Amino acid sequence: MKHAQPINAWNRLADISYAHDPFTLVPRHQATAQGAWITFAAWAAVAAVVAIVAVDRRDV
Repeated sequence: MKHAQPINAWNRLADISYAHDPFTLVPRHQATAQGAWITFAAWAAVAAVVAIVAVDRRDV
């Protein structure tokens, strides 16, 4: 569930040394770059659908 948040996806994409430092706490199931891009695409798609539905119902 934590990997589905945009901030965590951005942190995964922006962190070049992700999981390469032996002294950091590495998550048990590491996020992938592909999963991070899918997260961004899904959030954008949901936002677009919500906007279209809201405008369609309010625009009379």
